[in-house]
Amino acid sequence: MDLSGDAGLALLIGPFWRQGGGEPPPDPGVDLVTLAYLLTTLHPGAPGAPGRMLGLGAIFTATTPVVFAGYGLGAAAVRRRVLGRLRVADWRRRCFAGSFLGLGLLLARAEA
Repeated sequence: MDLSGDAGLALLIGPFWRQGGGEPPPDPGVDLVTLAYLLTTLHPGAPGAPGRMLGLGAIFTATTPVVFAGYGLGAAAVRRRVLGRLRVADWRRRCFAGSFLGLGLLLARAEA
């Protein structure tokens, strides 16, 4: 199991090294969490473990776009409701101005 984790990290970092370090490597957060979860559900000596891991990986891969689409639809609905109300926009503007006032007062106090 340790070698598979090392190999996965090498695959993620490989394009970064080939590009000469010009761009950062992709964020492997979701992949690593998924791999860590899958490894906790499997017993290395159990028969059919690789097939079970591939099946669970396929389920995770299929559900990820559905979850992110749900996040996007939810955010769009909240955005429409929040930005469509003038009262909310006024309070948002006041809070933003108040935060700048507070930061300015903190800065003035720090310089004094």
